[in-house]
Amino acid sequence: FPSTGMGTQGDKLVKSLDTAVGLLGDMEKLEKMLHGLGRRHAKYKVTQEMYPSVGEALIHTLQVGLGDEFTPKVKSAWVKLYSVICSVMQPAMAEEYEKQHSVSDQEMVTLVQDSWAKVVPIADKVPGIFYPKLFEVDPAAKLLFPSTGMGTQGDKLVKSL
Repeated sequence: FPSTGMGTQGDKLVKSLDTAVGLLGDMEKLEKMLHGLGRRHAKYKVTQEMYPSVGEALIHTLQVGLGDEFTPKVKSAWVKLYSVICSVMQPAMAEEYEKQHSVSDQEMVTLVQDSWAKVVPIADKVPGIFYPKLFEVDPAAKLLFPSTGMGTQGDKLVKSL
């Protein structure tokens, strides 16, 4: 939301939550509103991974705002609503993101071949970039390479690509 100040963004957040709460009696309208909101969030580059943080911040805000009235049942109700929000917004956002970034088969071929041609000159560096990242995001993957030297494995990687 780079062009939106935090005050404006806060107002939008409150308005969206107020609308969602007001539409709880009409799930069809609520889902339509959330679907549109999800599609718009794709344009703001929101990712699926951000949803848990947003949910945690929302629950915290409600807990602070309600104080002693934030009972376990109230929390459960809000967690349930946030689950509904996510279940509608996330697929809508993914659909919009896919639409924005989809490429035809021919574009895919051209983009992949052109970008790979730019990587080939640094092929000797590919394993040193690829494997550390792989092992960072999935440490268990390192167990797949116990007897293979990383230099040998790197050569295999580059040749297979």
